[in-house]
Amino acid sequence: RVVADFLLTWIIFWKVPFTNVDFEAYQHQVHSVAAGVFDYDQLRGPTGPIAYPAGFVWFYLFFHALGCESVHMQVAFSLLYLGTVACVFEIYRLAKAPGWLLMLCILSKRVHSIYTLRVFNDGVAQMLLYLALLLFLHRRNRASAILYSFAVSVKIHPLLCCPAVGLCMALRAGWGGALASIGHMAALQVSVAMPFLFTNPRGYLARAFGGPGDLQHAWSVNWRLLPEQVFQHRAFAPALLAGHALVGVWFAHWRWLPGGFLDRRIWRWAQQRELDSQG
Repeated sequence: RVVADFLLTWIIFWKVPFTNVDFEAYQHQVHSVAAGVFDYDQLRGPTGPIAYPAGFVWFYLFFHALGCESVHMQVAFSLLYLGTVACVFEIYRLAKAPGWLLMLCILSKRVHSIYTLRVFNDGVAQMLLYLALLLFLHRRNRASAILYSFAVSVKIHPLLCCPAVGLCMALRAGWGGALASIGHMAALQVSVAMPFLFTNPRGYLARAFGGPGDLQHAWSVNWRLLPEQVFQHRAFAPALLAGHALVGVWFAHWRWLPGGFLDRRIWRWAQQRELDSQG
């Protein structure tokens, strides 16, 4: 299946033109950092101010320093995509998922577009996220926590997995181990963002995790089906967040925990299997 996806990705790379949606903005932003600008309020591109954490800056700055053009980035992101698919396949294998789910991964038009045609930072964050989940399944808990934090440092959408990840950590290592992993994650976030926090901490915290403005209806993917007046309503975002939280609580109580929130394992400070020392 990976070989088939490799061939499909190669065909897409050669036949479909590159879509310069955000890459030019990325280049402007990291060029400013390369010139010594570490104030997040001053980092801007053609599409507006920077709206991603520091890990995003260092990743694209690396390729900028190498002089990579869009075609080089497409090759790199095509390989990144195939690595992501390989991680997902292995996770599905360990979970004993049905084989037809793998075909859905291969045939996704949007995923190919995000990686190969647009080189969005979503692809980098997803690769790190799935690799972190795979390491967790292999009981490499500390390494998993660090990679998960790296994923969030590139773009914050891996935080959507945070409730499930935190619950699994608490079940495996107790709350003591889970809090230790959270400490490692926080330390990494601070370390990656250190130059920007020293320069303008308020500007970094205001812009790195979503930016100063609200998402425009025209740029929404999942909710464009709604009328714009509903999407822009002040109650929509809190209602969406509350719905997400309630669904997470329902799954935790009825599906993820055999005994629900009364399961004794979730209330222990330390489990017999602590975080692995070699991870």
